[in-house]
Amino acid sequence: MTYAAPRLGITFLPLSTQLPAQVQQTLLEQAGIKHILCDNEISSQWPNHLTVMTIGQLLLFQFSASVTGPSTAADIDIPLMLATHYSTDIPRLVMLSHHNISAAVQTSNQYFQLSDKDCWLNCLPLYHINGLMILYRCLASTACVILHDRFEAEKVWQDLQQHPVSHLSLRPDMLAPLLDAAADQPLPASVKFIIIAGTADDPRLDPALAQRALEKGWPLYLTYGMTETCSHVAACQLEQATLVSPPAFELYDGVEVQINDKQCISLRSRQVMAGYANPPQASTPMPDESGWLLTQDTGRLDSEGRLIISGCSK
Repeated sequence: MTYAAPRLGITFLPLSTQLPAQVQQTLLEQAGIKHILCDNEISSQWPNHLTVMTIGQLLLFQFSASVTGPSTAADIDIPLMLATHYSTDIPRLVMLSHHNISAAVQTSNQYFQLSDKDCWLNCLPLYHINGLMILYRCLASTACVILHDRFEAEKVWQDLQQHPVSHLSLRPDMLAPLLDAAADQPLPASVKFIIIAGTADDPRLDPALAQRALEKGWPLYLTYGMTETCSHVAACQLEQATLVSPPAFELYDGVEVQINDKQCISLRSRQVMAGYANPPQASTPMPDESGWLLTQDTGRLDSEGRLIISGCSK
């Protein structure tokens, strides 16, 4: 659906089933959703005006001409929406354009040297920007994807051993279980990048844990970004010698940063979202007329123009 929906002139909104039913319904209404695709079974919670089907039913379903006409990806401006949480009961619906996705794919693939000879193991949820963007990156570079429907450390380690995986994305809380699953076994030589969303001062990423992985020769990379920037806009490689210092993120090509007098970070890039589909709260960042997005993060630029994150202003 990630690839097919825009070519049918349909905006794709993947939602987590962990969201309360009322929140899901509110988001669907705010986004103007008309069709719902479920994994295996259909809940009775959906309003009657929505077309709801399972994946199995979709394979047997004959779309009408009004849905399957000669639409192309260029027919819609916003191919993707994603829900992101702030300090509100209802998540914000981030609208991402073709230009946002294309720019994010290009900059990430350039930094992480993704090519048609590579294989990316994706165990992140596809309703989250970090998981979903892996599919777009691999499509653009014709790289292989190994897709897990959930993170299970033993299965991830097994696939790392059995397949020529070059790229692996993890949340900070996934690193310890994977190290435990590996035990004393060496990381396969094919693995070039282990990409972790977060910063070294994030309490979920214990520096001692990072040290443990680095001592085993694991190539750890941290990224910085958010749903509003179509995933990460900066990255850095962790090294044992620099673990005692805050990570200094190298900005991707075309990413600009401003720091205001309160040390709040503003970003400008082709990756910055088109806007929100539902009305934002006053505390929610929005791009201004010049394209600058005031984030809820604080930090500074070092003498080499690298971004150092110090905290969150929320």
